[in-house]
Amino acid sequence: MTYRGGTVFAIKSQPPKQQPMLVALRSADDPGTEKVIVDPNAMSEKGSIAIDFYVPSVDGKLVAVSLSESGSEDGTAHVFETATGKELSDRVPRVNFETGGGSFVWNADVSGFYYTRYPQGNERPAEDVNFYQQVFFHKLGTESHEDTYVIGKDFPRIAEIHLHSSDDGKWILAAVANGDGGQYAHYLMDPSGKWIQVTHFEDEIVDAVLGTPNDPALYLLSRHEVPRGKVLRVQLSDPELSKAEVIVPQSSGRETNDNSRASITEFVTTASRLYVVDEIGGPSQVRIFDHHGKQLGILPGAPDFLSRRCCAYKWGRCRFSR
Repeated sequence: MTYRGGTVFAIKSQPPKQQPMLVALRSADDPGTEKVIVDPNAMSEKGSIAIDFYVPSVDGKLVAVSLSESGSEDGTAHVFETATGKELSDRVPRVNFETGGGSFVWNADVSGFYYTRYPQGNERPAEDVNFYQQVFFHKLGTESHEDTYVIGKDFPRIAEIHLHSSDDGKWILAAVANGDGGQYAHYLMDPSGKWIQVTHFEDEIVDAVLGTPNDPALYLLSRHEVPRGKVLRVQLSDPELSKAEVIVPQSSGRETNDNSRASITEFVTTASRLYVVDEIGGPSQVRIFDHHGKQLGILPGAPDFLSRRCCAYKWGRCRFSR
């Protein structure tokens, strides 16, 4: 589930229909307001068209959807109006494939979106057409061959790019995985369109999350010389890794209480809090901090909360609904 512009977006399965649908509703607690935006079953008598992934615009009025046929995962981006389900004329091919997935994010004024693009035509030899992802920008109402290159020409052949944006769409984060080996590099685009590389593969930063608009910071999960992980915070105005401050240090590992043995697996930022998910052997816990690392407590009933209150789960990150 994803919340944008006062609307909850969700994928819904409804047997005996073969493919899940994209629906919108005012609230997860108000199923009576549900309306279907995209029903792939109506697009193919055989039920061969499927939704790969979707991303609503910043204001929630539009949603970009990757659709593929016959299990190919060779996705083409389509754009739909949230209110009516009407499809716009935009079609952007090769935004998704099984080798590296796909991703897109909208810009701040909803005039277009950034997306992962696989090679097209004769741009690469046949053995490479499903690799070498790059990021392009598509302006609504234009043909895909007019799309502009953004970043990625120097990325590895097996790069997997995951795009994220700030809630207001002004900042774009590109997390680049070096295949499946656990190495990541992170690139940040500021509101002027300038890109800066914040982390490199050798820095052992395994996750990055943008703060909310009232918290202009980038939060990083580091495993560099800290196997149980630590959380760093760096200002968006000066996003150099060397200037990041440690706000949640690695647990000591020397005592017998749970906090001393906690290994950070992920974290989530909200307007006023930082929720850090720990693994303690098998069980999990969620510690609560403010944006500067002051611990405010432990979330009660964490396992149940994690299973019920996750608002969206994408690219391995749990985004809490409160």
